[in-house]
This record gives sequence, structure tokens and C-alpha cells, in this order.
Amino acid sequence: MTIDRGELARQGAFILMLLGIVFGDGRRVFVWQGEAYAQGFYYFHPESWRVGPVPEAGDTRYRPARPGDFFRADEASVRAAHRHLIEKLRELESRGYDYPTLLLSITNEWRMDNDPPFPPLADFVEAWNRLGLAPELRLTTAGDAIERLRKDVGDRVTEYQGEWTDWWANGSASGPREVAASRSAKRMTAAALSPVWGPIDERTQAAADDVYRSLCLFDEHTWGASDSVGQPHSLETWGQYNEKSRNAYRAMAMSKWLLAQRARSAIYRREPGFYVVNTAPGPWSGWITMPSTCLRGSFVSLTDAASGTTTALERRPGYAPWTRPAGPEQLTYETTSETFADNVPDRVVRFWVSNLAGHEVRRYTLSTDKAAETAKAQTGARAETAAEEPKIAQDEHGWPVRATWPGMKQPLFDGQVGEVVNVALTGFAARWDFDALRRDPSRREEAMKVSIAEPAGKTEVERGPRATVYTQPLKHGRLLWATRSVELFHDEPRARVSVRLHRTSSERPEWFLIGFALPTEGVAPVGSCGGMPFTPFADQLPGTCRDYFAIDGWLAYATPSGRYLWASRDAPLARFEQPRPAWNVDQTPQSPGRVFAIALDNTWFTNFVADSHGALEFRFDLAWSPEGGEPADNARWAETLTSEPQVVIQPDLAPDARFLEYLHRP
Repeated sequence: MTIDRGELARQGAFILMLLGIVFGDGRRVFVWQGEAYAQGFYYFHPESWRVGPVPEAGDTRYRPARPGDFFRADEASVRAAHRHLIEKLRELESRGYDYPTLLLSITNEWRMDNDPPFPPLADFVEAWNRLGLAPELRLTTAGDAIERLRKDVGDRVTEYQGEWTDWWANGSASGPREVAASRSAKRMTAAALSPVWGPIDERTQAAADDVYRSLCLFDEHTWGASDSVGQPHSLETWGQYNEKSRNAYRAMAMSKWLLAQRARSAIYRREPGFYVVNTAPGPWSGWITMPSTCLRGSFVSLTDAASGTTTALERRPGYAPWTRPAGPEQLTYETTSETFADNVPDRVVRFWVSNLAGHEVRRYTLSTDKAAETAKAQTGARAETAAEEPKIAQDEHGWPVRATWPGMKQPLFDGQVGEVVNVALTGFAARWDFDALRRDPSRREEAMKVSIAEPAGKTEVERGPRATVYTQPLKHGRLLWATRSVELFHDEPRARVSVRLHRTSSERPEWFLIGFALPTEGVAPVGSCGGMPFTPFADQLPGTCRDYFAIDGWLAYATPSGRYLWASRDAPLARFEQPRPAWNVDQTPQSPGRVFAIALDNTWFTNFVADSHGALEFRFDLAWSPEGGEPADNARWAETLTSEPQVVIQPDLAPDARFLEYLHRP
């Protein structure tokens, strides 16, 4: 609905502002940011007709509004609504509103959200204008209303350029497991569309579009029902989140299948071999890990078909489905069900791949011969390059707190890496204290209890020719168990951090954060959201969120000592400097290299998941380069670090042509 001023004195700026937003490529968009979508009703009526407050559509004890319930078209009712509107407009005028038109959205008063329209509104508007009341009312579309306003005041509005950071984004951290599934789907879909497989045909594009549609629905800001926190285990709450989360899990399954179809269609037409394919744009190095059963034989090595280099296959313990554990030694401390063994010898095979070029397809052959020469070469290389390995400083529990590679003036990290922090809102009905804490920051310290997970045992160190892995168990009162590991690569300044934690069930409000200390010399990072780069705190619209930032998954710091990259595989929310949330942050942090990934946040009182619990896993990559880079370079770097090469085994047997056509082709 639009309200034209008519004889009324010109009104002032509506609630927030009109914005002319300028895109980075010079395009402009005219934006109206008004009040909440239901507020138009209260410009004409002093009290809500709706009760419930959000009754189910199928609850016949509550009914949709009918003609005569409100927006009545008789003269007495219309004039009463007019008097109420004039009072509301004068309130706006006192706050400075001076535009000739006011845009209002009105929802039906049945359930508020997702309601059908209220047809008697048209009769009310017709009666209003027939009586000649001012201001004039018009029912119109959103597009028509915005275009009219743009013509009226477009030359007066302030223009802004920057990221519109989202206050609602913290809802994603209330469902970290489902978010991880959605991010996995995005990575696998990108891998399926990689040019390494060849041209993208219509069927492939259609399958990818189907995945992306599910992901768009999942990324919508609502993470729970109206009563998802007040009644977290009601059938309605579980049903709504099932409808929400299925978009992530379905996308994950379909993207995995699409990637497999693309890989098989491309590789099954090649000569026999063991293929490792880099779907990412940059060179990749690391471990390729797979179940030992996929090899279908007692193979012990791989030979690069192009170079002739032989690589040993390393066998490790792992998960054995449908296998009763022979004893406690076949169960890891994470296996609380004690059903299937997950520490059985020779269940996992891995081998190291070096410098797999971007979009490279590398062919190997499997062999039952030991890689004796390669083993000697690796041992020799290890001895020759020992002095060139990173220098590691450890704390009193053996956990690395500093790692510096040759050529670096500053370490890759300096302080905590993978620090697990819990922040609990304390006090009675603590979720209702949000606004009070915003108004009174001095209360935050007593209202928020900060605690850090402590070591629960000795840090285990596994040294190899290519990397050293540190693994440490952790304990915290809110966790059944936790573990963190950091893998430090020898040949490049790079670390992979994995944090696994088992949150015990609780509906009390709290945050879990995972902290890192990067020696970035006070330099602010560049991140991106939706592929658009931005610098937190600097490149933002006024009034947008600075407490946390939704990012595509990486932050890059261009320091005088080189470029640092922090990449998050599973958690897309980050905050800076200190773990305790501080609403309405308006100052750039003094230590932007102190980064916290928000692993869990269930603190809001509606539309959140109240009690995500069980085992949760988060992975991060840290890397350094002496060279600078553009945002696109950082994005490609992060995509490569968080990617996993695809393995396809092609035996010396012809594939079924019908499978190639009807099963393996998208």
C-alpha cells in the first residue's frame, strides 16, 4: 500500500532511510527499507486482531479473518482508522520524515507469516478515497510503488556502496551439521562442473540447477518454527526443520551422484588405470585417503604412468561397518555406541600426491610390488630437508602454538590454533536479555560466562616424511568429548586444522567458537560473500551487522610479511578479536588476526534450532604465500585448499554401454 500525502504536511524519513546502492561494477539499485512486513496494519488499527500468536493453518479452532473483522468499509470505521493514521504519521513527522509517499506492507492478521491476502482491504481503500480523506491510499504492487517513489525522490537519496551484512545470518550456526552438508554440496557441485570433465551439457546443467535450487531454499534465513526454541521437540518444530534441512541433505546426495556421473563418464572411456583428478583450479598436494576394500586386492604401491615414479600405499586402521569389535582396542574414544569397530587394522589406505596441477588428470597403475626405491628416496629426502622443515613451538601440553617455515618473517600462527571456546548466557530467562545487554554493555561480562576447553590428555605426535600431525583430546563441561588436530605440511607453509566435538543435549543459550591467532600485524582481512569481495568494518552499509560476518569461507590478509589465508570448510560465520559477542560493534578491531569461527549459536528465541547436539566436525586450512594476490586469487586458493581430488578406478574391462548412457551420464 502507498500513502500519498495530499493535504497532509510533508512527512519525514521513514524508520531507516531510502538507499541508492551502488554495485562494484557501477550499477545502481534503488532500495526502500521500511518497517516490518506486518506493521502496515497498525497504521490503521491500534490493536492486533490476530491471536495465537502464530496458529497453525490446519487448526480449525482459529479461523482466517473475514469481512467485518477489521478494515471495515463503513464510514464510522474508516474515519476512526483515519484518525489513527494521522497520529501515526505525525509520529513519523516528528522523526523527520519528509517524503511525499509512504510505502506500507500489510499482512493478513490470521497467522502473519505466509498468509493469503485480505480481500476486504480493497473495499476499505475504495471507501477511504470515496470519502476524500487525505492522505490518499493506493493498493499497488511492490515494483510499481518503488518505481513511483524513485521518480519522486530518487535524486535526493544518499548513495552507499558496500556489503549488506546480515543480522539474521547467525541462525545458520544453530544448525551446524546441516550447514556442513550444504557446504559439502556446494563443493561437490562445483567439482562436477569443473572443466576437467569436459563440456557441460544440458543434462548436467539441469542437474546442477536442481541442486542449487535446493541450496537456495536451505540458505533462506529461517532456521526453525515460531516455537522452535520455546517448544524445541514438538512435532511441529521437528517437522518444519525436517522440511528445511532436507534441502541440504538432498543437495548433498544429488551433488555427490552428479560428480560421480561426470567422473565416470569421462574416465570410463579412458585406458585402464587408477586415476586421480584435481577438479580445483590450483595445484594440490596432500593425502589421498580411501577405504582399503575399494582396491579389490593386496596392492601395496602405485606407479605414475607418466613419470614412472612409484608411491607406497600406507595402510591404517579405520571403520569396519557391520563388524563387532574384537576388544576395546578396536574402538576409538569417540565411539560411544560400541557397536561397529572403528579402529580395525588395514581398513584405510592412503598415499601422498604432490603438485597435482589445477584440472590435471593423473593416471597410476596399481602394483603388488613394494615401493622400495621410493621409500629410500622419501627417507633420504626427509633427512636432506630436515633443516628446512617448519620450526614448531609447543605449549606445556605439547600442542603447537607457533609454526614458522623457511623464508617467513612471521609464523603461520602465533598463539592458539583450533581453540574451542564456549560462551554461555547466564541468568534467568537469559535469551530475553539480548536487548538489555545491547543497551548496557557493562553487563555483558557478568551475563556471559566464557570458558575454554582444556587438554584431556597427552598430545600425540605423528611424524612422517611429508607432514607432522598433532592430535589432542579436549574436555569441557558442555561436551561429551572433543578432539583437535593440526597437520603441518613440511614442504609448504600450510596447516590443516580439524576440530571434532560432541555437544551434549541442552536447550540453554550458548555459543561455541573455534579460535585462531594469526600474526597479521593489524592488517584487516578481505573476505567475500556471494563471490563479492569486501573488507569487514570498512566496506559495509551503515547499520549492518559487524558482530559477525557471513563469508564464502575464506579470509585473506595482505601483510608486509606476506599473504595469509584462513579458510573454513564447514562454518561460514566469523567474528574478530574476542569470542564474547558484543552487539552493535562500531569500531574496527585492533587485532583482526584473532579470528573465531562460530561453530554453534542457539541464543535467539525463535526461528533457531534450539538443541543441535551430537558429534560435530569443523575443518580449517591456514596457508601463507610471499606474494600478494587479488580477491579472485584468494578465492581460487581457498577453493583448492578445501577441495578433495576425485579418485576413479578403471579396470581392464569394458564398461557396459547401457550403463554409460543411462546410469553414468547425468
